Amino acid sequence: MIKFFLSSISTFDAIAFVVLLLATIAAAWKAIDKIRPVGKLIEAIFMMSISAQFLIILMGLYDRISWGNVSIQVEFCDDFRALAAAIILAAVAYIINNILYIIRTPRL
Repeated sequence: MIKFFLSSISTFDAIAFVVLLLATIAAAWKAIDKIRPVGKLIEAIFMMSISAQFLIILMGLYDRISWGNVSIQVEFCDDFRALAAAIILAAVAYIINNILYIIRTPRL
């Protein structure tokens, strides 16, 4: 299952969210007040990635309909698998960011 998941992640998503996870860990280690802005950056990259995936799906839909392709289901599964992988990867990065923010925030 992990191989199936990793094969569907785009290169940009994988690199961006790994770098943002490393930035979250570095911010939690050195600058606690920078954890929340990294979380906002994760949200922004997520929205950009999802928008790009939807555009790819819509352009592929137009291309498949205009050429009269009958195997649309198989190609849609690939597109939605990439979309689901981006959502899962962003959710994991954001959850780790929030957990580290809760742990590292000083209490009274």
